[in-house]
Amino acid sequence: MLEQTIHKPWQTDGRNSVKNDVSTRIKGLTSSKFFGFMRSFSLPVILTPELFGLWSLITVFINYTNLTHLGILFEMNRRLPQLEVKDKVKEYIETRSIAFWFGIFMSIIVGLLLLLFYFSSDSYGSVYPISFILLIIPIIFLQHILNYQKINMRALGKIRLLSNQEVLFSFLLLVLNVFGGYFFKINGMLISTVIAYSIVIWYFRKHNIIDSIVLNIKKTLNMLKLAIPLLIVGLLSVIMGSIGQIFVANKLNLISVSYLSLGVLIGSIVYTIPTALAGVLNPRYLREYGKSSDPKNISIIFMKYLRIMSIITPVFIGIIMITFDFVINSFLNKYEPAIEIIQILLIGMSFQSLSLIFGDPLITINKQSQIIYAQLFSILLLTIGISLVLEYGYNLKGVALVIILINIMYSFILASLFIIYTSNSKYNWFELLKSILNTILILFISIFITYFLPLNHISIWMDFLDILYRLLWFLILISALVYKIWPSKKKDYIK
Repeated sequence: MLEQTIHKPWQTDGRNSVKNDVSTRIKGLTSSKFFGFMRSFSLPVILTPELFGLWSLITVFINYTNLTHLGILFEMNRRLPQLEVKDKVKEYIETRSIAFWFGIFMSIIVGLLLLLFYFSSDSYGSVYPISFILLIIPIIFLQHILNYQKINMRALGKIRLLSNQEVLFSFLLLVLNVFGGYFFKINGMLISTVIAYSIVIWYFRKHNIIDSIVLNIKKTLNMLKLAIPLLIVGLLSVIMGSIGQIFVANKLNLISVSYLSLGVLIGSIVYTIPTALAGVLNPRYLREYGKSSDPKNISIIFMKYLRIMSIITPVFIGIIMITFDFVINSFLNKYEPAIEIIQILLIGMSFQSLSLIFGDPLITINKQSQIIYAQLFSILLLTIGISLVLEYGYNLKGVALVIILINIMYSFILASLFIIYTSNSKYNWFELLKSILNTILILFISIFITYFLPLNHISIWMDFLDILYRLLWFLILISALVYKIWPSKKKDYIK
């Protein structure tokens, strides 16, 4: 009965499959990010800067509604691998059912509150059409179901299916958003987003895995009690990711929001590799910690991959940094003022990506409170820094610089907390420093090539040849550097 109810991929995969799983996730995320990049590239073309800025703010709002489950999906994600390791079948099934139905219930509540707020607010009712609210409400429901699917797939080790789901969703968003935005602007993009969600959820419907309807209030409240810290972490993460756009929208204008948002969209491609690594390793952290409750086991798993990620991620960023100005100058010339902003964001995101992989293991060992303190401190500094920058007229470059500096600081805080709470060994501190040095060296090469091999702007074809020349030099210099710093086989960083 147990084998029929709960699939146990860890018995066949285990740690030896990390390399294959990460490879699968990188392929899937690279494809989905490619479609996401094409979407990011297309939307500014079909929309005016004002409409693109408005769409960016709507996207920020939708990201906040992604937390209507009050953290219970985060608790489900944390709990499932540990319950499976301990063969607690009944609790496993109850956890899934409570998470699903509670999220549906909260989506209804949030939808009703949105309608109430809209009709009771004269300012919003006069500026934004009711169609926006009526289309955002189904998105709230659908994104909860899609996230539920993702967590189930990840917990069961169905990495290939998870990647396929993300690729299909990104492809549909690209095609449907561009079509909807071109003909019907913001309403068309919202409708097409609802359609994309619906198609993906229906296609992967057998992976919803809704075992039963559990209405146990006591168990639901117990899950919520454990989920609240995770909710706070998730909410503060969204705030940290959107506070710059919110301040710019309030102090400047929608065109400025569109410039900053374009930088964030291009920069999000950077997270492909850390996201792949975090998604594969997270269930393994939970499994190992569920078996032994020893944080050192998590440290052993994690440190194997840190230095490799610190090489691959900045190389990926370097390629983007070398080529993106050509793309903007050639195809998005109305967004040329965003070039320097994007350069600043890309440099910082090399370090900021560390926060994506250090956060999960800290949550695994129940150090959510430490993450929350770090987030609150960072948000305070962001609020003060961005306010001062805008007050003294430094505009978007200053905002981007503040965002990146504070996020780099936050990433280093999480990295330090991880090492302190899992091992606090000199070896791990040394590995962290080497990883930082690797990132700095690769970024230096990227910046050097970008500034000392400028585009001539004679014609688009000459600029394209300049880009190829840049990439050739980047390949030569990076190959020599990576040969020197790549972890040796003796240390067996990948198994």
